[in-house]
Amino acid sequence: MAREVIKGVLFLKARTRIYLRTPAIEEGNEQVIEDLRKICVEPADSTWLPETPQEVCGRLFHTCFMGTTNSSKETRSRAKELAEAIGAYHVDMNSKFLIV
Repeated sequence: MAREVIKGVLFLKARTRIYLRTPAIEEGNEQVIEDLRKICVEPADSTWLPETPQEVCGRLFHTCFMGTTNSSKETRSRAKELAEAIGAYHVDMNSKFLIV
């Protein structure tokens, strides 16, 4: 399952990168800019324009690694590195405290 999640996240990041490189944003296409601001939950009067795909992903993705005592440092590290690469907000916790 983790591979499918990673593939999905990387696909969305690639799509975001393509979206930001379209001439529509550079040329000031108001519809494209308005749609992007809506997707990123910007107020109607916002002047925000992202400069990197990570800026957009950071507003859309929140990742969480819920490790156990059996989770390796490498797995925990990979989750954090993936979140940083796409610009996502990331939380790292032990699920031991969540299980009842």
